[in-house]
Amino acid sequence: MRDAPGMSFRKRVDSCPVHREAPEGFSLSGVELRLATPEERPPWDALMDGHHYLGFRRLAGRGLRYVATFGDRWLGLAAWQNGAFKCAPRDRWAGWKPAQQFRRLEMVANDTRFLVLSGPGVFPNLASRFLAGMTRRLSDDWLEAHGHGVLLAETVCDPEAFAGTMYRAAGREGLGETKGFARANGRHTDPHGRPKEIFVTALRPDARALLSSPRPLPPGVAPPAGPGLAPRDPEAMRSLHAELAAVPDFRRAQGKKHTVEEVDINPLVSQCVKRMTGGRVTSKGNPCKMNALARTYSKLADMTAI
Repeated sequence: MRDAPGMSFRKRVDSCPVHREAPEGFSLSGVELRLATPEERPPWDALMDGHHYLGFRRLAGRGLRYVATFGDRWLGLAAWQNGAFKCAPRDRWAGWKPAQQFRRLEMVANDTRFLVLSGPGVFPNLASRFLAGMTRRLSDDWLEAHGHGVLLAETVCDPEAFAGTMYRAAGREGLGETKGFARANGRHTDPHGRPKEIFVTALRPDARALLSSPRPLPPGVAPPAGPGLAPRDPEAMRSLHAELAAVPDFRRAQGKKHTVEEVDINPLVSQCVKRMTGGRVTSKGNPCKMNALARTYSKLADMTAI
């Protein structure tokens, strides 16, 4: 957690010097909610980094930047990104098994930054109005920006800094606390000693059922297939082995321990598996037994057939 130079954590949470008082004629009915334009992203990023208690660097992965305005004045900022990689209370609520979690995680959006640009009490009820407005339009905005909607909105709230009253008043469901770990360097998690409260909102009545269903998401909900994905037909995947088996073996008999298809396909499979599981991809691959490759093919085929 970063604090501004010379500013304590508590002061960073409680004070935001952009607006000391409401502008003349202010009313909640005049507040508008919209996405930040590309030209507005640098000042948006600077304000969020300067006044949010966690600071801000950039949006990682897919995300949206929102602005709440009154006339030409910015009153609030918020950022949504992909759902938390792992969150035990949410995963239990969704009824996810590990394979389902990774297939459905892109249908979850996380409110990673929320900031009202004022001190306490300057804009009463603005935060809850801002949150409700984003929740109503979040899935449609995500669809327009990223090609698919989302089913679940989640928020991670630090109980040492905030009571979470706004989220409870907005009807969000509290799922309990995290275990107090955070990802470090993208590869492992480290304890930080500050368990967070989890709040969620289903963005459609059947969201929970869709998230936990073993069946493919229905048209209009499922994300579009990306370019270069493996074919859906398991037989088409297995045909790669047959193609490699037909390659003429140009090697001398002396010292041969593996067939051509073993030598050619193992590096390919190992790199694919590493990419799928988030491991580092290297240029080396060691031949392995064909029965191990067959098990890998079978698992890959089953995954793409779901």
